[in-house]
Amino acid sequence: MLRLLVCILLVSMEVAYAQAPDSQEALRPLSPEQKRDAMKVLAGFKCPEGASKEACNSFQELVRSGDSETLVPFLSVALPQKVTPAVVYVVFSDWMDNFWIVGSWGYFPKGANVDIFYERVFEGITRVIAMDTVPFVKGKAIQMSQDGVVVSFDGDSLTFSEQLATSTSSTVVKVSTLRAETTYKNGADTIRAQTRAFRVDNIN
Repeated sequence: MLRLLVCILLVSMEVAYAQAPDSQEALRPLSPEQKRDAMKVLAGFKCPEGASKEACNSFQELVRSGDSETLVPFLSVALPQKVTPAVVYVVFSDWMDNFWIVGSWGYFPKGANVDIFYERVFEGITRVIAMDTVPFVKGKAIQMSQDGVVVSFDGDSLTFSEQLATSTSSTVVKVSTLRAETTYKNGADTIRAQTRAFRVDNIN
């Protein structure tokens, strides 16, 4: 049975940045200082029990190499909540070299906008990346839909999905405080799996 193990990383650290990267800046190469601060957020990271060793190794290698696309969402996590509340989910497959990074961060001192970041990495190389700035409306889910990728934050729950452009395959992952439910669809075939979800946050 397919399973996913979710490691949700939310760390509050004081750093020298005045603001989080917006959706236009976030996918540019990071400076050495930005890479250093993002890597500090991940200093205590350990591969979750049951996660694919290949997927964890790919994630850690990208972090060690200072890969900008992997590190960029953790810049926002490094900032204190009073600057920008931020969350990053790292979701590992348990059976293949595949993982997701999904995060969001807000700009409430400047306006009611939220950036949403989605990345899937397969075998440490193949990537799907989507990012957008969306309005924040109190009481409503924060949602992004871009190029076949849909992300929705709703309270303590996260749902994200990706429709593969070249086939009828799709993956839907639903994450709550206690568990993750994953649905894989390939044509008429559907496989569902459930695992625990882990969450640590800097939101008081």
